[in-house]
Amino acid sequence: MVQLVAAGHSPEDAEAWAQKCDTWTKADPDAVNVFVAATVRMHRAFAERDPAEWRKAMVAAIESWVEYRGVPVPA
Repeated sequence: MVQLVAAGHSPEDAEAWAQKCDTWTKADPDAVNVFVAATVRMHRAFAERDPAEWRKAMVAAIESWVEYRGVPVPA
Protein backbone atom coordinates (compact mmCIF):
# COMPACT_ATOMS: atom_id res chain seq x y z
CA MET A 1 0.00 0.00 0.00
CA VAL A 2 2.64 2.49 1.02
CA GLN A 3 4.71 1.79 -2.08
CA LEU A 4 1.65 2.25 -4.33
CA VAL A 5 0.84 5.59 -2.73
CA ALA A 6 4.49 6.65 -2.85
CA ALA A 7 4.49 5.78 -6.56
CA GLY A 8 1.68 8.26 -7.17
CA HIS A 9 -1.51 6.28 -6.66
CA SER A 10 -4.16 7.72 -4.40
CA PRO A 11 -4.80 5.83 -1.17
CA GLU A 12 -8.29 5.07 -2.48
CA ASP A 13 -6.87 3.56 -5.69
CA ALA A 14 -4.26 1.59 -3.75
CA GLU A 15 -6.89 0.10 -1.47
CA ALA A 16 -9.09 -0.69 -4.48
CA TRP A 17 -6.17 -2.62 -5.99
CA ALA A 18 -5.65 -4.43 -2.68
CA GLN A 19 -9.28 -5.59 -2.78
CA LYS A 20 -8.10 -8.16 -5.34
CA CYS A 21 -6.10 -9.91 -2.60
CA ASP A 22 -7.87 -12.34 -0.28
CA THR A 23 -5.62 -11.42 2.63
CA TRP A 24 -6.61 -7.77 2.34
CA THR A 25 -10.33 -8.47 2.08
CA LYS A 26 -10.16 -10.74 5.14
CA ALA A 27 -8.11 -8.32 7.23
CA ASP A 28 -9.80 -6.74 10.22
CA PRO A 29 -10.15 -2.99 9.44
CA ASP A 30 -9.15 -2.13 13.00
CA ALA A 31 -5.95 -4.17 12.60
CA VAL A 32 -5.20 -2.34 9.34
CA ASN A 33 -5.68 0.99 11.12
CA VAL A 34 -3.25 -0.07 13.87
CA PHE A 35 -0.75 -1.08 11.18
CA VAL A 36 -1.18 2.27 9.41
CA ALA A 37 -0.67 4.21 12.65
CA ALA A 38 2.44 2.20 13.56
CA THR A 39 3.86 2.53 10.06
CA VAL A 40 3.55 6.31 9.98
CA ARG A 41 5.16 6.63 13.40
CA MET A 42 8.01 4.36 12.34
CA HIS A 43 8.69 6.23 9.10
CA ARG A 44 8.51 9.60 10.86
CA ALA A 45 11.16 8.40 13.31
CA PHE A 46 13.35 7.14 10.46
CA ALA A 47 13.01 10.47 8.65
CA GLU A 48 13.95 12.40 11.79
CA ARG A 49 17.17 10.39 12.07
CA ASP A 50 17.96 10.47 8.36
CA PRO A 51 16.02 13.15 6.45
CA ALA A 52 16.77 11.77 3.00
CA GLU A 53 14.30 12.91 0.35
CA TRP A 54 13.00 9.38 -0.25
CA ARG A 55 12.25 9.03 3.47
CA LYS A 56 10.30 12.30 3.41
CA ALA A 57 8.38 11.01 0.40
CA MET A 58 7.50 7.82 2.27
CA VAL A 59 6.25 9.84 5.24
CA ALA A 60 4.11 11.97 2.92
CA ALA A 61 2.68 8.85 1.28
CA ILE A 62 1.84 7.22 4.58
CA GLU A 63 0.35 10.43 5.95
CA SER A 64 -1.99 10.58 2.98
CA TRP A 65 -3.04 7.00 3.70
CA VAL A 66 -3.58 7.92 7.37
CA GLU A 67 -5.76 10.85 6.33
CA TYR A 68 -7.74 8.73 3.86
CA ARG A 69 -8.47 6.09 6.50
CA GLY A 70 -9.17 8.67 9.20
CA VAL A 71 -6.69 7.04 11.56
CA PRO A 72 -5.82 9.15 14.61
CA VAL A 73 -2.05 9.30 15.03
CA PRO A 74 -0.42 11.26 17.84
CA ALA A 75 2.19 13.74 16.64
